[in-house]
Amino acid sequence: MIRWWAAMALVIAACGSDAPADQGTPTTPAEIAPFGRGGVEFTAVDGTVTCSCVLVADTAEVRAQGLMNVTDLQGYAGMVFVFDEDVTSRFTMRSTPLPLSIAWVAGDGSLVSTADMEPCLDGGDCEAYSADGPYRFALEVPQGDLAAVGAVEGATFSLVEDCPT
Repeated sequence: MIRWWAAMALVIAACGSDAPADQGTPTTPAEIAPFGRGGVEFTAVDGTVTCSCVLVADTAEVRAQGLMNVTDLQGYAGMVFVFDEDVTSRFTMRSTPLPLSIAWVAGDGSLVSTADMEPCLDGGDCEAYSADGPYRFALEVPQGDLAAVGAVEGATFSLVEDCPT
């Protein structure tokens, strides 16, 4: 199995130096246990690269927890869920108070599909959200922020070693 950090070692990226000028100077948020921290970048069809600092969920236990009970992302753009192989698992918003948007991404970095997800706080029958096909990564951001992190039609995704600085 290739771990997410091993896959990141294969990616050589200058995340941060190519950040759009209108984003200002990014800062690296503090770590939040039990999540990892890392960078994601999307390269648009026109070559524009957008880098973001995200929480990383790369184990079954941390992926199961996700953003449940999180009310403040504390400076992170969102959370990336990293899987060792292609999956078709569905996502729910059980105990997740923040409305989120999700982008599912294939192993080759292509965008599979996106969805807006609504909070489900009662723990009852929460809606399950599915990708349009197998995926290797899922990126959750505050609802409506997918374009801000570069997750748009035709863009390609990659993990990078660290948050943009």
